[in-house]
Amino acid sequence: MVQFGQQKFLTDKGSHDEYILLVSAQLKQKVFMKGNLEACEAYYVLSKIQKKILSMQLAKFEYFVLNDDFDQLMREEFYQAQEVLQGKTICDICLNFPKEIAAGLRLDESKYKRIDGSLIDELCLGAQEKIAFFRTIELCEENLVIQADFNFVTTLRLAVELGANQTVKLLLKHIFTLNRREYQEAIMLDLPKFLDQDLIERIYPFLERDHSEFLAIADDQEHIHAEPNRVQSAFCNFEDFISHPDLPTFSAEQVSYHVMKDFIDFHNYKQELLYEVILKDPYMTWSVSNYEDEDKGTQILNQKKDYEVEHSLIDFQKLIIGEKVRGYCEGAWKNVVFNDQHLAALLHKEDDKQLGFYKLEAIQKMVDFQFKKTYTFLDLIIKLYVAGFLLPFIFSITFESVFIKNLAFIACFITQVFLFLFELVQMKQYGLGYFTDFWNMVDLT
Repeated sequence: MVQFGQQKFLTDKGSHDEYILLVSAQLKQKVFMKGNLEACEAYYVLSKIQKKILSMQLAKFEYFVLNDDFDQLMREEFYQAQEVLQGKTICDICLNFPKEIAAGLRLDESKYKRIDGSLIDELCLGAQEKIAFFRTIELCEENLVIQADFNFVTTLRLAVELGANQTVKLLLKHIFTLNRREYQEAIMLDLPKFLDQDLIERIYPFLERDHSEFLAIADDQEHIHAEPNRVQSAFCNFEDFISHPDLPTFSAEQVSYHVMKDFIDFHNYKQELLYEVILKDPYMTWSVSNYEDEDKGTQILNQKKDYEVEHSLIDFQKLIIGEKVRGYCEGAWKNVVFNDQHLAALLHKEDDKQLGFYKLEAIQKMVDFQFKKTYTFLDLIIKLYVAGFLLPFIFSITFESVFIKNLAFIACFITQVFLFLFELVQMKQYGLGYFTDFWNMVDLT
């Protein structure tokens, strides 16, 4: 779906050390014309490709001719993307060999994260301080245990599709033990694929982490100065807990939700989200009965804020991008519309053995959020059915007046037409699967 490449242009014919490096990536015309990528999503895809081009091991002829020690390659470049493998790693081609994967997981992290032999390494002449600077401004990326190739297929997803169950188990255990935030992106890109597997219990640690663990990690970070040899943890989770001095600390509602679908600046979306949440309730005083609106000069009645709250964020951006990319690569250019129905389909599990999935805290929050919207809609439908069909039907069998009967029949007919159109919308959404539900057949008849 993407065309990419790099080219060097010499600025001095007498020296090969002075050149301009051009790294380019663009969406193919068919993707651009038929696709439904938003501007920020296209930016993410292209920038991710460019970072991979700059970070992968270059396919140099002399490197492969002079170096015939494969064991050394396994030790030093096991997790580095290779140009000769089209962006995949040596780890990717060893997924069916759990022994090699286990050996790779024992490698020193400080060594396998290095991107030696890459374009950015050439530009910086091996100076790690300069490479760290380019990594900070997000022009390149470190090697990770799992990472995506140029088709946005992650190492973990490839292992799942190959049926390498032991490898999947080893990789997930290692990632959740590290608990590093940088792995969140790779897991989110292919999370729907993992949820479709039978053994989804392996992904539970990514979904069940709660605020208590967040506090435990914060406490762990406070003690890091007393134990300098320990590795500082980071937080890798489906749900992020956020804090800001201006966020309301008390609320009149036990649970509330705020959805942000669009933002102005892709790089500043979290600040925009915080601003919207703060703007909804800028007063943080506990048990407030009323306050004066400074802008309008009026007094507004407010419910008592007796609930102490914590704020969390579920960011679906990477998940949506992963779904859309798979829609191009696997679904015959299927345009993905991420809405409430799509999210519900991702969370739907029919197997009784997977009921524990719905006990996870993050999943419960999403189900409760959707239920609030569903409850409002169903409440409206019930009122429409009672007022538009049930009461007119009662009137038609109660009164003898032909005029009243005709009015009642017309009201019943209009209501039935509306409800039938609603069933047609469901048929379009679920296709033939609509007819496999008993209650749908009851509604249709």
